[in-house]
Amino acid sequence: MALANAKLGAVHGFAGPIGGMIDAPHGALCASLLLPVARMNFDIATRRDPSGITVQKFNALAVALIGNPSATGSYAIAWIESLIKELPLPSLKELGFNRSQISEAANKSAQSSSMKGNPIELVPADLREILDEALVSN
Repeated sequence: MALANAKLGAVHGFAGPIGGMIDAPHGALCASLLLPVARMNFDIATRRDPSGITVQKFNALAVALIGNPSATGSYAIAWIESLIKELPLPSLKELGFNRSQISEAANKSAQSSSMKGNPIELVPADLREILDEALVSN
């Protein structure tokens, strides 16, 4: 019930289909996708509508994470990146996903109902770019 009402977004929209393609824990897949998805959402939102609700939410997240009332969304992205490096979490590649699977995963993920909950509409090129980054990040 919670998942049906949460409108999960691209992280979960990728993790479900990719989990059907490779044998990797769902939580680890989500973690490997968090930074690239957050970065893409923030970058697109900033370009399209710098004072819009998505940028405002990233700014509010930054304030909550950093504790500085003047922190902006880019600080939230940096905080997430720092946390992921500290933990450390495996990259999508380390979880068994490879570059030859990007097109298939992007196509399957685009059809995921979770993608409808993403704050930014992601086009196929965005999906492929996120997966490409997730292969090497962390």
